[in-house]
Amino acid sequence: MIRQLAVFLYLFLVTFSVNSQSFTLELGAEKDNSIFSENTALSNGAGNNIFVGRIQDGSAFRRGLIKFDVSDLPSEAVIESVQLDLYVFRSARSTTTPHSFSIHKVLSEWGEAGSSGNGSGAAAQTGDATWSQRTYPNTDWTSSGGDFAVIASAAQMVSYSSFNLEKDVWSSAQMISDINSWRSNSNTNFGWILIGDETIFGSAKGFVSRDMTAPYDYARPKLTITYTFPSDNRVILNEVNPQKRRVELYNPDSSAVDLSNYTLVGGTTTSTISGGNVSILNGNILLDSSEYIVLEWPDLNQNDGELALYNGDTISGELIDYIQYGSGNQLHVAAAVSDSVWDNATLFLSTESDSSNSYSLSTVQSYANGTESNSTHWLSQHETPTYVNIPCLATLNLKGNLVEADYYSSDFIELEGVLSPSKDVLLSSSNAIHLKPGTSIELGNVFEAVIDGCSE
Repeated sequence: MIRQLAVFLYLFLVTFSVNSQSFTLELGAEKDNSIFSENTALSNGAGNNIFVGRIQDGSAFRRGLIKFDVSDLPSEAVIESVQLDLYVFRSARSTTTPHSFSIHKVLSEWGEAGSSGNGSGAAAQTGDATWSQRTYPNTDWTSSGGDFAVIASAAQMVSYSSFNLEKDVWSSAQMISDINSWRSNSNTNFGWILIGDETIFGSAKGFVSRDMTAPYDYARPKLTITYTFPSDNRVILNEVNPQKRRVELYNPDSSAVDLSNYTLVGGTTTSTISGGNVSILNGNILLDSSEYIVLEWPDLNQNDGELALYNGDTISGELIDYIQYGSGNQLHVAAAVSDSVWDNATLFLSTESDSSNSYSLSTVQSYANGTESNSTHWLSQHETPTYVNIPCLATLNLKGNLVEADYYSSDFIELEGVLSPSKDVLLSSSNAIHLKPGTSIELGNVFEAVIDGCSE
């Protein structure tokens, strides 16, 4: 039965955004401070500026300390570039002459407290870093002026403008190395120390600190990390429907992945995706970037079981992703825990008895590296045969062979593909259903298109 069928043929081109697969993490400073050589009890932990360089008369130096928490960087990420942005707010005698400023990896923990002053600093408070002490008043640096690597991680010529704030950028391979070392051992992340050209009188400048207030708060320190993931660990289990024995895979990589050698495993049962026991309901075995494939595997246990995805066999292949449901301690969960693709051998998802429901990865998580789909990230919901696991998307673009399912949208559905015979498909949209040129609806379907919106 067809109710309120709304079909619109659009003859214009629609541009779809495809994930670039280059990910960006932007971080504000966790803490920053300034230390002053002329008085070992001065600091500027809560001030608006980080002071660095040699003062005008040459009698004293300032150095800046800054730290970023990089713990949100995924463990599997491959860092492509690192960029530190600092804005110049002040300059000794307002000189516009550029001077060199370098950053060095700090080797000891240091503090930031409530001291707040101008270019001459303020009385250090308990916990502040000073020229002689990394935490005032009781813990000294090994060397006055800070403990840091002699070789600079990066250097930049810095100018000053009295009108528009000047942004300066530090970026280097060594900065990537620094962050990788902090990621490997977070207990060694003490940030960087910023040092000016201390041979030149009047090289001192004040950079905007993390405590800067409006209207200059936009210029607070920022660290931008651009990263990708290894291409051999990209495909993820995105959705599993044990009752229908369906498996949905998604490829977030920038390159296509050949699934011919990938294997579905549950208990002692193993089936290669290219084998005769696995049916492709939607998509292609050469899985394009940002595309999904829906498989039917008759050996998937319905109420109590597991699903492991291997690149290769279970002996020499790589375990890519994993899920267990009904009960814990399934046959392959120990390997999944060991390979960090499942969080705990005893944790499992409760049995999903309704064939219209599925286990779906939560959309608030990032699964780009294929190793974060543990038990806490799965939710039970209506089946959604797209990689975005939201039962009622605002816009839904369907390409390829449609899976037998109900598709809902709160705005419009756009279809560009083939609906094969003997499939029962419902398209329900609040606005319109667009059939793009090339769409084929073959005889023998139960095809229902409804302008009715979402239905849970």
